Amino acid sequence: MQASAGFIGLGDMGRPMAQNLIAAGFATTLWARREASLEPFADRSYRRAADPADLGASSEVVGICVFADADVREVVLGPRGLLSGLRKGSVILLHSTISTDLAIALERVAAPLGIGVLDAPVSGSGQRAADGQLAIMVGGDRRFFERALPVMRSYGAAIEHMGPIGSGQKMKALNNALGSANLHLACLAIGIAGKLGLDGEAAIRVLRAASGNSFNLGVLADRLMPNPDFARHAIGMVRKDMGLFRSLCAEANLPESLLDLAGCSSVDDLERLAQRRPG
Repeated sequence: MQASAGFIGLGDMGRPMAQNLIAAGFATTLWARREASLEPFADRSYRRAADPADLGASSEVVGICVFADADVREVVLGPRGLLSGLRKGSVILLHSTISTDLAIALERVAAPLGIGVLDAPVSGSGQRAADGQLAIMVGGDRRFFERALPVMRSYGAAIEHMGPIGSGQKMKALNNALGSANLHLACLAIGIAGKLGLDGEAAIRVLRAASGNSFNLGVLADRLMPNPDFARHAIGMVRKDMGLFRSLCAEANLPESLLDLAGCSSVDDLERLAQRRPG
């Protein structure tokens, strides 16, 4: 028998994740602050919760995909928060990219209640989420990992248990630093193509078909360059992600590396793209 599932955070990533939960046949409860966030679910079968506590009371596995530490803390620990409604044996999946400190703190609060907490950040894109092809890196008790695995399989294809609580966030920070570095290098390559007298659009097509291709070259060509508004939105995400990565490296006494430098330089690239006119 499938576990009942809940989901909080119905943005670009969370919305298709929750839609896949429903499509997979899970009895699903959703909660959102804004009515507009629930509009894409108008033709789907789900229960609408009054607040996170109400969602927790009807869910055995709950996915959270909100923006940052403060948002996660409010949803889980705030008045009428998730923990006040969940039952013993339930599992919280922290799909947000947050600090390891918060993930560890939430597990310590939940453990005496018999509630599992897994830090399970996701990577991919909205389209990959819709296709059920996300990468999910998970930290926490393996027993809870196994319990929540069927839920994660409804929207994830590469699901790895990385170690104790916090390990998923460490892996996500490393992945995002490499992704940001790739983005910076892709911006450099496209800029140099123009300085060499090459047609910029043709250069992008060749790079995407050749060995220089990368996931973030596609993001650059398809979303960031044509859409300055998206570039402005991405600046905050990259700053947050690189801050988390650098904090983890500092805690581990790791010296600054090319990964830090290239990853942080991608913020400057995004700022330049945000100032462009579409097209």
